[in-house]
Amino acid sequence: MCEFAKRRVSYVNEWPDAEEFEAEKNFRIRCDGFHGQYGATPFLPMKAWDDDDRVYQIYISRLIDALEMMPYCPNRAFAFLFSGFDYYSEEKTSESNITKRLKRLTNEIYTLSNADRYVDDAVCSLFKSIPMSAAAYIFKRQKEKNNVFRRLTHDENDHPTLMFSFMGEVKNKYEDITDPVVLRKAAAFLRIVFSRNSVIVNSNTYQITNEERLTLLISGLLYTLRNDSLHGSSISATKSSQTTVERYALNYYAFLALYTIASIMLIHNETADPALAASRYSELKDRTDSNISNMRLLFGNHLTK
Repeated sequence: MCEFAKRRVSYVNEWPDAEEFEAEKNFRIRCDGFHGQYGATPFLPMKAWDDDDRVYQIYISRLIDALEMMPYCPNRAFAFLFSGFDYYSEEKTSESNITKRLKRLTNEIYTLSNADRYVDDAVCSLFKSIPMSAAAYIFKRQKEKNNVFRRLTHDENDHPTLMFSFMGEVKNKYEDITDPVVLRKAAAFLRIVFSRNSVIVNSNTYQITNEERLTLLISGLLYTLRNDSLHGSSISATKSSQTTVERYALNYYAFLALYTIASIMLIHNETADPALAASRYSELKDRTDSNISNMRLLFGNHLTK
């Protein structure tokens, strides 16, 4: 048995007196250092509003669970928040198929981003701040799993979209992802996709809109990460000898992005007054910018490694 496998077994046998894993300890020190330097936690939510609606209150309860995990355990925060997001979105749309539901939500947020500058600013801030580790995760999963590739390249009626030919070419261009150099180049290319309106692959020019970027973010990163965590077929993100600050950055960004996407959905569904909705979108945009700025301070150059 390898040393780190023994370490996991020892943790169980020594609990509740077991020491934190080294990666967890180091990240806790990083977060405490941020608080000591800036006098605040790196993530803060926007103000919630009063509403007796049971579905809304269930989401809020899951958000509280998530906030109690932040900033030290972003992977657990993400899992709690996704459970609330999943339930809320299903109840409000009456669509039990989550793949179809997320595609409709993607289209809805894309439409909102075209109509409201605060929504557009918030999602664009997410796109421009995606860590290299998150981009690599998206590329690796769509390369390894046909169901992930299909989610990214087909609409809710299972018809191929523009992304089908685009992602097919990208997959072929960066073929050997077992090579860390190739995977890094693929991740760097996806980060460009998140920030430019057109990209060239093998002499072919593709126009990229926020709809394609939202698809990559929601169906490529958030839903895939949720499935990987829920199915439990891999070592826990914080209990592996391979755990790095970059992995923490991936989970932290995923939580921040999911919170922003979920908040847009809630504002859209729960706010009938257009002026109040615009005010809430504005608050969310400011909070997103602040949380992204703090994320950059917390992780530094680990976002681009």
